[in-house]
Amino acid sequence: MSEFLRAFRLGTVNLFGIAIPGFLLLFFATIGLLIPAQIFILNYNEVSNWHFSIEWYNSTKWFMIGTFVLISYVVGFILRLTSPDKLDGISIEVCDSPLFLNGDKGVRFPYLRLGPYLRQQGHDDLQNIISWDISGCSDDSIPEKVQKCSNTTINRLKAEISFKCPELAATVESNEAHIRLMSGTWLAIRTTLPLVGLGAFICLYVSIPLFKSYLNPTFSKCLAYYHLQLVSNTFLIVGMIWSNKKIERLFHPRRVGELLFILQAVFLARQSDNSDTSTADNDAEAKG
Repeated sequence: MSEFLRAFRLGTVNLFGIAIPGFLLLFFATIGLLIPAQIFILNYNEVSNWHFSIEWYNSTKWFMIGTFVLISYVVGFILRLTSPDKLDGISIEVCDSPLFLNGDKGVRFPYLRLGPYLRQQGHDDLQNIISWDISGCSDDSIPEKVQKCSNTTINRLKAEISFKCPELAATVESNEAHIRLMSGTWLAIRTTLPLVGLGAFICLYVSIPLFKSYLNPTFSKCLAYYHLQLVSNTFLIVGMIWSNKKIERLFHPRRVGELLFILQAVFLARQSDNSDTSTADNDAEAKG
């Protein structure tokens, strides 16, 4: 049962890590721009009776909801495949990370100076796992260390955890899903923020009396909607900017925590593997 619950939890985290960013991107684009733009086009063509649109929506709403959910998952999966290194770079600048010195801000995950940082924090056991540790290296050997400082090395460590200790592997994958959720949400907001701003501009244009002479009388019948949409988009823009600033401040510490857990899991998995090997050797000697 514990295996089932672990798999269910991991599947749920991965599902939401993909679907939520995709849903947010479509939601912000639809509410912030698509609906105001459609109503503007209808008013521009002097269409004031929207009953046909409402009737069409009521007859196809379940199909539209299903399509929206499906597209949200596909878009979220595309966002998940996008590297979070750009967000990490911004977060590093915001957090003033101790893993970086002036002049090497371009170094990315899994961080070339992680070894000295771990030694400073008293985690010598974890430092020994790092194959890209530059502590005490000569200038000639640094390029080799830089080459090993890559996602490929981290993926090999994850594979080792999965093989030796599946219990910890589930937590490692869950941590990665949370990182991808933060990255995908940040990217969805960053992508749709200009669209929501454009929708607010459309509503502002209709709401300003100065431009009333350029609009046909149909716009006056929907003026209350444009005022409401303008307020809604304004609050939406403020909330989106605040959310992204918060993610930028929290992302790098969270990613460093994910990396440290991977190293700790590797350390424990190797210890457990060595213990099992010793026990097996002792049993073999006892039988002999």
